[in-house]
Amino acid sequence: DAPPMGQAIPAHMLDDDLEEEFVTELISFGAVYLSVPLPERKRNRSADGMSKAVRVTEDVPLPTEAYVRVHVNPRRHPKAIRDDWHTRIVASTDDAYVIDKPAGVPIVPTVDNLVESALFQASKGAGEDLFVTSRLDGCTSGIVILARSGAAAERYNKCIREGKTHKMYRLLCQGAVDAGKVQHGYKKLRGRLNAKPTLLSDKFGHGRKDTEGNVWQLAELDVVWCKPMYQGPAGEVLYECLVELLTGRTHQIRLQFAAMSAPLVGDSRYEPASGLLDEGPDTAWGDGSELFGPGPEQICLQASRVDLCLDDATWVSYEAGEPWWHDLDLLKETVLKAADWTQYRGPGRKKSSSE
Repeated sequence: DAPPMGQAIPAHMLDDDLEEEFVTELISFGAVYLSVPLPERKRNRSADGMSKAVRVTEDVPLPTEAYVRVHVNPRRHPKAIRDDWHTRIVASTDDAYVIDKPAGVPIVPTVDNLVESALFQASKGAGEDLFVTSRLDGCTSGIVILARSGAAAERYNKCIREGKTHKMYRLLCQGAVDAGKVQHGYKKLRGRLNAKPTLLSDKFGHGRKDTEGNVWQLAELDVVWCKPMYQGPAGEVLYECLVELLTGRTHQIRLQFAAMSAPLVGDSRYEPASGLLDEGPDTAWGDGSELFGPGPEQICLQASRVDLCLDDATWVSYEAGEPWWHDLDLLKETVLKAADWTQYRGPGRKKSSSE
């Protein structure tokens, strides 16, 4: 009989320290993939005659002539396991579970980690398969709607596509910004797998192209209010803002606040490019991609409220709890990594024109 994968894999690995117990744990984690030979009649469907590699989550027997891929160092998101997901439920309806996702946990499983994701943990707690309707960066916290069926997911996604939604965000940033609408030009580089955005531009004509054919799009948000919140030992001030997202570009809020010299607290990726805009290929920083730092584990950005119009007359609203950075001790332990920050004691907030 074929031995179980946990036993068979270490015998075929170059790393002699890969023990059976560890491999078994990787399997349960979702870090092992299996591909098997296709039946003779189907082998012309694959260049190598093998099936598509699928994730294995049980220690099943290893077939002969199988191909196994093992991610021996999966990226960890331990908050997903430590958190009590029942306390994260904002609402439960016939169509969806609405959760308040913690920062530091991806919504969907990664290629090397099935278990430490919001979708897996929420589905496990609900006892049913749930479907993603919207995305938040792993480092961002806040409202996520997980549909209870494919049909429900399509209804929610239709609302988003048709603009029948309002999304409010709260954030903590490193500079004061004025209330009102903010617009920038936004682009991703063409022809790149999982293309990431570049520096923004102060020119935001929709459809404008750069010299390499990359298309500029409009990125727009509305700063409702901005108020000082914490003060550092040298008088530096951190500001909390409420923002309505008007266009939904990848990393949009993070990029726009960095462009305004007010990067989000904890955003190690875009803080190095604070205050810079794309001014063409002749600038020292170019499109900024060489300046961007590593992706952060958690940042001070929360999807605080989502309003959806599910039909022509019915609006629903879901609101997250207090932002995690309102716990100053937690903020100092994690992102600030300093003990001498205090509540701001100076003048009040900068009000919006509507207040």
